[in-house]
Amino acid sequence: MGLSNATVGKWRTRYRLQGIEGSHDKLRPGQPRTHADERVAEVINTALQTRPPDGSTHWSVRTMAKHTSVSKSTVHR
Repeated sequence: MGLSNATVGKWRTRYRLQGIEGSHDKLRPGQPRTHADERVAEVINTALQTRPPDGSTHWSVRTMAKHTSVSKSTVHR
């Protein structure tokens, strides 16, 4: 799967010590997310299940951003 031995070792140790709860990543420092999980899911579902209203076959970053009222950089991420 292309994982390093260090990553696999870290996951195994977490599982051994904490069980399945150890598989969840801890919060990291930095600015909190600005969009809720539901909003992110809405953008993803829109991209996967609908077509743009202009008749195109695929959404562009710009058209998805305009359609969902989310910034272009957020859609791109």
